[in-house]
Amino acid sequence: MMNDYLKEKGEAYDRKIRARLRTKVKESDVPIQTIAESIGKSPPSVYRYLSLKNKSRLPIEIIVKILAAIGVNEAEFFKEVDEMD
Repeated sequence: MMNDYLKEKGEAYDRKIRARLRTKVKESDVPIQTIAESIGKSPPSVYRYLSLKNKSRLPIEIIVKILAAIGVNEAEFFKEVDEMD
């Protein structure tokens, strides 16, 4: 259901998510290595997920896992993304 919602929003919304997620990760001061271990991926994969140059759609499962790893509420995160210009 959430994946369909993200598809409808399009590529611009995906870029907003990545940008906000990058900011949240930086603000959290949680090391990339720790995030990678908690989501079961390698640190280079985490950097790719957060890269604004990456054109592929970021899976909702990965977004949720990263948010959990840095201790950010999922609903609040998406509310902030929706409020971005």
